[in-house]
Amino acid sequence: MLATMALPLVAQNNKIRTNPDIAKYKITGTINYRDGKRYLDNAKGEGIHFGRKALRLAKPTDRADMMITFDTVYTYPERDLRNVKLDFWRYDEEIGEWIYDSEVRQGQQDVESTMKTNIMLVIDNSKSLKDDFEDVKKAAKEFVDQLYIESGGRDIFRVGVIGFSTIKFTKIRNIVPLNDANRKQIKAFIDNLEMENGTALYYSLDTALSILENDVRNNIPDTIYRESRIYAFTDGLDQASVDDSRKLITPTDYYEYLRSKMKGQSRKVILNMPGKFVHSTIVTVKGDDMTEKQVRQFDDRAEQICDYVRKLDDISQLKAEFKKLASDLVKSNYVLNCYIPVGASGKVGWTLREEAPKESKFWMGVNLSGAYGGYDGYYYYSSTRYNRYYDILDISLGLDMAFPITKGFGFGVSATLGLNLAEDEGMMKIGPMAKITFANKSALLLSAGYMLDGYDFFYIDLGLKFKSPWYIKASIYPYQDIWWKKEGMAFGFGIGYSIAGGR
Repeated sequence: MLATMALPLVAQNNKIRTNPDIAKYKITGTINYRDGKRYLDNAKGEGIHFGRKALRLAKPTDRADMMITFDTVYTYPERDLRNVKLDFWRYDEEIGEWIYDSEVRQGQQDVESTMKTNIMLVIDNSKSLKDDFEDVKKAAKEFVDQLYIESGGRDIFRVGVIGFSTIKFTKIRNIVPLNDANRKQIKAFIDNLEMENGTALYYSLDTALSILENDVRNNIPDTIYRESRIYAFTDGLDQASVDDSRKLITPTDYYEYLRSKMKGQSRKVILNMPGKFVHSTIVTVKGDDMTEKQVRQFDDRAEQICDYVRKLDDISQLKAEFKKLASDLVKSNYVLNCYIPVGASGKVGWTLREEAPKESKFWMGVNLSGAYGGYDGYYYYSSTRYNRYYDILDISLGLDMAFPITKGFGFGVSATLGLNLAEDEGMMKIGPMAKITFANKSALLLSAGYMLDGYDFFYIDLGLKFKSPWYIKASIYPYQDIWWKKEGMAFGFGIGYSIAGGR
């Protein structure tokens, strides 16, 4: 869930809003008109990243506005974008200020996108890893599992694996859909990888690019292809990548050749699909026997080849890092649709609002409570009146629940079963319940009904649910029974914990 973000604020129309000029998370661009269509030109994101296109078509909708679509959307630091809402802004050239427009629809997301993402996992199998190699394989399997689990089994990822040492001993598992059966086979392939001498990183990345391109061209229709990704791991400099047929006779030659393919416009997978790039991430751990000069070269080449470099101190961090990479990829696998007025022109922008209001949810809690008190009463037997004092010493376990009616109000029932220890009798409380939720996420709990404790009596409960899952309840039992001529008072107290509806 998107956490509330502290953004710089300015006053607009007597309301506090975020200004694109100073907001940390924003999208800006310029609406241009050409060839009978409107486009968002020069789209830029700050704190928000997406698959970049030179022009983004603004498509008319049936609600008198225009929709602009951003794919491959993610933020840094990474946040779950499923509940992100955006405020729309337009730049007023006459006064030189950004103006907030409250009538424009907010951004929303297609969380069930079926667009396909192709992934190659490229893993170092060199003998320099020694005993750490098993941890490397565990991290790779964790990456595959995390992709599958967090995507909910949706058919949106296709995964292949390369385990590399020298070119001769590099093992390839071609790309397949990440369903449950293939997930097990991919993990089995990773388990069966073995260490060999050598580090043919550049050759393996080059091979991954070719596999991705061929798979996209042959197996994924253009209409559902989203992007391609490479995730690599290595612990040392390339010592084995050569290709005499292309006059790449040293690893440095291969590096220079690969850099031009991995970076810039030449890394497009499909030439007739602008904006569809291969995004690459490499995770590095420097080998123990590397000199300072080798480490500098190692780091520099990683940054020159790949889009993102994650430097770890040791292999023990690799599993968590790969798990996070997979999780971040799933979070970015949404399509963000932003809206503008039909007549908009010039500069436009969107800023992330604070956390979107959560939908009202069914709430349920359990409570443990006790009560103490008593009442005076009398009865007649054979025309003789007898007075008696009845003790109350109850302990009980209860269930409270409320169904959402509006955002801040829920209605349900409170029920309790227990024992009156003083009279050795069972007891039960049941009655309607109201839950009133405040802006700070705390809530007031109100219930009233009958308590059955040998005889029926009226009760009133007043509770307070904190922002955390915990809540407390206080009870009062004003005993007044005309038929049996009993009257008195008892008080109770309980503590509860939310088991559904959370906070």
